[in-house]
Amino acid sequence: MDKISIIIPIYNCEEYLEECLNSIVNQTFKNYEVIMINDGTKDNSVSICNKYKKKYSFKFIDRKDNKGLAYTRNEGIRNATGTYIMFLDSDDLLYESALEILYKNIKANNADVVISKINSFNSKGTYGYYSDKYLKKNQSTTLLNNKKLINCISVCAKLYKKDLLKDIKFIENTYHEDNYFTLKVLTKSNKINILNKYTYYRRIREGTNLSIMQNLNYKTFFDLIYNFEMYLKESQNNYDFVDNFMIRKSINYIVMNINDKIEYKRCKCKWNDFYKKIYNKKNGLKKYLLRLKYGLYFLIAICYKKLKICYTK
Repeated sequence: MDKISIIIPIYNCEEYLEECLNSIVNQTFKNYEVIMINDGTKDNSVSICNKYKKKYSFKFIDRKDNKGLAYTRNEGIRNATGTYIMFLDSDDLLYESALEILYKNIKANNADVVISKINSFNSKGTYGYYSDKYLKKNQSTTLLNNKKLINCISVCAKLYKKDLLKDIKFIENTYHEDNYFTLKVLTKSNKINILNKYTYYRRIREGTNLSIMQNLNYKTFFDLIYNFEMYLKESQNNYDFVDNFMIRKSINYIVMNINDKIEYKRCKCKWNDFYKKIYNKKNGLKKYLLRLKYGLYFLIAICYKKLKICYTK
């Protein structure tokens, strides 16, 4: 039976780490290797990793310097010996049958990647995930045949053929590294399997110890744009729907997450530079329609945010 390599970056997560690792120990599928990587954590996570290394023979790369999530995931890929790869964040959990479900699906369909559903949760309970609506039907497909899959940008709740990732790496020293990585994976895959099942619990942190995705600002927005620009630079495909996704996502990011006026102006300038790179490669009527479409989209997004704020007050 093929082996699954589970890559877990570790950074200041002692509060959640044992629960995360136990969700692997309790899997119904047992042919896996766990690669825990210390990314310069400053809490008690290292001693927890050493405990699981001794008790369950989990692999532990104890690196003292902090190099970020992208570097750490690349390090995990380099050290993986499995036929398949999964990424698990150290504060998240797997459903008990997650590995078995994903393995059987990718094996039976000879897919390059399987995408399953994510269940977000906090102390109040579970409430799904925004990309679930694109995974309502079990299906073998490609990105061109199901363009909505481009919205499933998280690297989690997926199982990848390791061979698929030979020439795909995370862009290091940036946040939002999953955007570049997943765009490359989806456009390179010859067969993508959609699985209408939950396999992954995504924790929404509360209190002061928030995740990266709960601390968004103009610097993280610049990283998002950099990931998009690198994809544009390296991509040999000129797909309008990919361009549209990147434009929409960057608009939503600015409008919904950037509240400081100075930061908003910085982000808007950065967005304009990025938008021009896409705009200038269009011809004729496409240029005019692109400008009209996303001028209106920006306005609608702003109105939506104002209405949402009024509604929640």
